[in-house]
Amino acid sequence: MFTSRAEFRLLLRHDNADLRLIEHGVDLGLVPAEHGARIVEKRAQIESTLERLRRTFAGTEQLLARLRRPGATFSELTELHPEISEWNLGPEVEEQVRIHARYESYIDRQAGLVARMHRLEEWQIPSTLDVRSIIGLRSEAVEKLTRFRPRTLGAARRIAGVTPSDLSILMIALRAGVPGTGEVLQEPPAELASGGDSGTLSEAAKDQERSEDRE
Repeated sequence: MFTSRAEFRLLLRHDNADLRLIEHGVDLGLVPAEHGARIVEKRAQIESTLERLRRTFAGTEQLLARLRRPGATFSELTELHPEISEWNLGPEVEEQVRIHARYESYIDRQAGLVARMHRLEEWQIPSTLDVRSIIGLRSEAVEKLTRFRPRTLGAARRIAGVTPSDLSILMIALRAGVPGTGEVLQEPPAELASGGDSGTLSEAAKDQERSEDRE
């Protein structure tokens, strides 16, 4: 897999593959249940450690914030709070906590973006919609949408050749109604109706452009 082409690279990292996929591996019989239980325990320990660091301070500075400093280590935190040595953290747990601490704001932002993208699956595209009548859609997008006739915005988003900008234009058209039919369209999901769709697609567009710039 080319990670530079993955849309949510901060979440789909090689170092957290076991944490993300362990349940699937156990369900498919690819991973022994005992090993799966250890990974689940590791994930719980990572989450609990992050929470404990949020609640622990060195003076006025949160320990989790201190761990974000370049070169910061758990050894430094232990010097400030010796009780951390009693948490029995393994090197893998410490590394995951350090990564999450350093990139927490970006990871949380991307997780929210993923959740909003999933909401696109709930927004239906009427079969009566003629995409050729939508002003602003690129010719390639019109061709692909006409050929594949996706049923939801989520499905449209997965079509190669349909960009986040095309989806934004499609959303505006869906809100306006189906031209020439008088059909009243369903309201978009609450998170998208609040204006989150524009931000969602803008972020996806920027992420895609950064990926392409690296290629």
